[in-house]
Amino acid sequence: MAKSFDNLYPEICSFENLYQAWRKAAKGKRSCPAAASFEVSLSDELIQLQQELITQTWQPGEYYSFTILLPTSTAFDSAQATE
Repeated sequence: MAKSFDNLYPEICSFENLYQAWRKAAKGKRSCPAAASFEVSLSDELIQLQQELITQTWQPGEYYSFTILLPTSTAFDSAQATE
C-alpha cells in the first residue's frame, strides 16, 4: 500500500526544517562567497525563503557549470549556495 503524506508541505516550509537543510547544504562551503553572504543574514534569508515557499512564489536560480579535470574530465552543473 502506498504511503500518504498529507499536510507534508507545511513541515517542509517550517523554519526549523529550512535551517537544518541549510546546515547540511553549507557543510564544506562556508568559504564560498555566496554561502558566506547568505549566512551573514541567515535568519532573514530563511524567513524570506519560507515566505516564498508558503506563497509558492519561489523560483530556482541559474545553475553554473564547471569541469573537474583529474583524473578524467567530468562536467557538472551546480545550484548557487543560496538555492
